[in-house]
Amino acid sequence: MNIIGKHLKNHKYIYIIITLTIILGTSFITTYPVINISDDEVYYLPHYNKPDTIIQKIKNLLPGNLQFTWFFPLNYSVYPFFSTEELENFYWGNKRRKSIHPYPYQIKKFFRKIGFFNLVLLVISGIFVYLICLKLGLRNFYAAMATALITLNFRVVYYIQGLWPEFLHYIFILSSVYFFILYSKKKRASYLIVSSFLLAYAAFTKGIVGNYYYILLVILILLNKEKIFSKKFIVTLIAFMLPYYGCITMQKINNYKKNGIFSLSTNIWVNIEASLIPEKKIQEEGYKYVYLRYFQCSEDEAEREALSKKRIFKYLKDTSIIKILNHQISNYFKLINKNSIARDIHKHRWVVSNHLLIYVSKISIFLSW
Repeated sequence: MNIIGKHLKNHKYIYIIITLTIILGTSFITTYPVINISDDEVYYLPHYNKPDTIIQKIKNLLPGNLQFTWFFPLNYSVYPFFSTEELENFYWGNKRRKSIHPYPYQIKKFFRKIGFFNLVLLVISGIFVYLICLKLGLRNFYAAMATALITLNFRVVYYIQGLWPEFLHYIFILSSVYFFILYSKKKRASYLIVSSFLLAYAAFTKGIVGNYYYILLVILILLNKEKIFSKKFIVTLIAFMLPYYGCITMQKINNYKKNGIFSLSTNIWVNIEASLIPEKKIQEEGYKYVYLRYFQCSEDEAEREALSKKRIFKYLKDTSIIKILNHQISNYFKLINKNSIARDIHKHRWVVSNHLLIYVSKISIFLSW
């Protein structure tokens, strides 16, 4: 009992943060049931309605078996575990399913399951943030406060009832970084194997992880710079590279067999195009927005990506670096606009005019900064 009491005393702040996170998340799930789905969620919903057997669903989680579509595939293999009979009856019985935004309460059980699953992922992610901070030398109180800036942030909690793979991505990234830090402290290759494998699954949720992998690879080399030509370092390098590239390659080969694209999704180049080329320029060329042009240029997925890649390189060739950087910086400030969460709460997610909720969300964003 003394050991347990000492442990609770030493880590009391994180227990308080976790408790508050559970209360906040549960209140959102039960008090503010989702009324609207928007943007990518409209596309995600049909993929979560799969009547596969439990064995097949587990098999679908393995590299090389993940579903390959426009988006990154992992959430298509995870969320079908929560599919309900009411989701099947509602979705496939609706002839206008591709344009659904508001939806009736027939599928509220499905969203409640998703909500509590995401809440569990958020809590576990918070624990990983706490552990990472402790490993980096922060005291318990400050590690708990760092966790609170994530788990009690309305920008994060907003996704609890969403169909996006943000929490899956988050937990794989954080757990991968945690095991990488463990390796840096104890120099055990087993930690690198786990870190690499988790990072591959993070890449199955969002492709931007590929950039982080190379950063960790550089850090790994710097950690071993004195023995870079030794056999031990070669084994270390293999331990970090093989799980990541093995998982990614298996999935890419499977994707190539299905769609002729050696990639994790079919929207790699168009997403770069959307963030790189200003909307004004797209409109000058006679299109309302970049994705409309993308889908109109061809019905073949591989050809669409190839044309998008071609447009990107032409734009880079014809545009000054100053203009490109200026556009990217302005994009960043649009991303962190403090009013965007209020708009989402009011219009997109819960359709409420609860000003207290909006003000509290703004305070949490302010504190995060």
